[in-house]
Amino acid sequence: MFTVGTAYALQEKLHLAEGSKAPSFSGKAHTGKTISLNELTKNGPVFVVFWKERCPHNPRAAALFNSLYKTYEGKAQMVGLVSAPEERLGSWVSQFSVAYPLLPDASKKVISDYAVVYSICTFQIGKDGTIEKVFPGYGSEAMSALNAAMAKAAGTAPKEVDLSAAPPRLTWG
Repeated sequence: MFTVGTAYALQEKLHLAEGSKAPSFSGKAHTGKTISLNELTKNGPVFVVFWKERCPHNPRAAALFNSLYKTYEGKAQMVGLVSAPEERLGSWVSQFSVAYPLLPDASKKVISDYAVVYSICTFQIGKDGTIEKVFPGYGSEAMSALNAAMAKAAGTAPKEVDLSAAPPRLTWG
């Protein structure tokens, strides 16, 4: 059994490191709006969530990310990328009731640019385009840390968010 620290140490080798320049991306979200990381970061930190289309953790994890997004909507920015082709994006959004803008990355170019190996992985990207924090997986401790980071980005104290469905240990797939 891994401790959270050990799991993070393993995961650090599986994505771009904190302090790295975040690779730029843009694309058409499921909302029909074109999303650009460069435009988003002008307004402050952005939380970018990477999803594998068929990750077995998606149903449970998606609900948690939706809750966090809805809690800080309009105050903290979140965007997702999923390894699904554009023609399946709508059904993925419907299946998981995605509340935030989601872009397809069927070619896995952006996923590769961020060196993401396992889903789910969230990057906090600062106004200067630097990766400030990486939240690999979605265990209870990681989700609580993400809640605190989103609250800070929103300029507020952390809100009470029901994260009880998060697994006790850091989990990814």
